[in-house]
Amino acid sequence: MTRKNDPLDITIWNYEYIKYAVAIYPIVQYIKKLIEDSKDKVVIVFAKDLIKEIGCDFDDKSFSNTYINFKYIMHIYGIVVNSGFHLSGNRVFIMRPVTIKDKLTKGWKKRSRFIKRLMKTDKWKEMINSRTEKLDISGDQINVMA
Repeated sequence: MTRKNDPLDITIWNYEYIKYAVAIYPIVQYIKKLIEDSKDKVVIVFAKDLIKEIGCDFDDKSFSNTYINFKYIMHIYGIVVNSGFHLSGNRVFIMRPVTIKDKLTKGWKKRSRFIKRLMKTDKWKEMINSRTEKLDISGDQINVMA
């Protein structure tokens, strides 16, 4: 018998993917607007710019760790994220809307259900409010290439 995680349990806030979910939340609407306004419904941004925008807590993380967490957290919001390289050699994130063919792995489906439940709690709202007060999410640091 498995035990369901309680959102009020303080230890769950130490999970890496929860930290990414809280950090990414304030910029989701901005990214969705960029995708909607683009001609091809695809946005390409430098990974370092986006990581810098979500907060300095993630600057020292490996790219693969950041990419995996970012990819699956953004899928919850209806955005598919892939990575690639710019001609300059810098990493980029390629973002587009989710389609029917896009699937989550079994482990991430479970995590996404948990995050969706978590988003309905007062603790989530408290975490988001404290994070957005610290950050100035304006999108000025994100260079959009497409």
